[in-house]
Amino acid sequence: SSDLGATAPGYQAPHWIPAGILHLAEAGLELRQTGGESRLLATAPGPVAFVANRQGTRVAVQSLVEEETPPGVNAAVTETPAIPSNTVVVIDVDSGEMSEVVGAASLGLFWSPDGESLLVLTPDEGGAAELATTVWRAGETTELSTISPNPTFVGDVLRFFDQYGQSLQLWSPDSAAFALPGAIDDDPGIWVYLVAGGDPVNVHDGSWVSWSAA
Repeated sequence: SSDLGATAPGYQAPHWIPAGILHLAEAGLELRQTGGESRLLATAPGPVAFVANRQGTRVAVQSLVEEETPPGVNAAVTETPAIPSNTVVVIDVDSGEMSEVVGAASLGLFWSPDGESLLVLTPDEGGAAELATTVWRAGETTELSTISPNPTFVGDVLRFFDQYGQSLQLWSPDSAAFALPGAIDDDPGIWVYLVAGGDPVNVHDGSWVSWSAA
């Protein structure tokens, strides 16, 4: 067993990566390394949600607070950057470099199996009843079709997305597509989005979706 030391209450689940355990310490997002040393990746002014890719090379983070905080974008870890409030950022675990993904609070963050693409679900201009879908990859963002999420999916999955981020797979094994349950243009079902572009395809009725691991 390993003692993580003091842990802050403002998060739902730690994340295990090859280098150790990511958790929220009193000072901010911390990596407790396998050798026992701790490394602070970023300070956090309030409750956070974070999801690491399975390779442990990147972690997507957001801090949900009302107050303004220093942007801390593209800062080295030695400067202990601050996570901007109500903004999704990606932190490179090795270098500490922080990059802004979207300037709004997200309702869901999901990494692709190859660890290179991040699906971000944010409330559209009409509110949480309509979600904007954005894919971040190599510092570039691509906006895809909005979707009215299935209420069961919202209540059972999106409320706990940082916990499901380690098990539920919305992405296809080749990281070329992802699936979401909901309605597009009042047509409900399971929708498959191709990252390369094109209109999503309704493949079946349903309120829950998970892709096979292979």
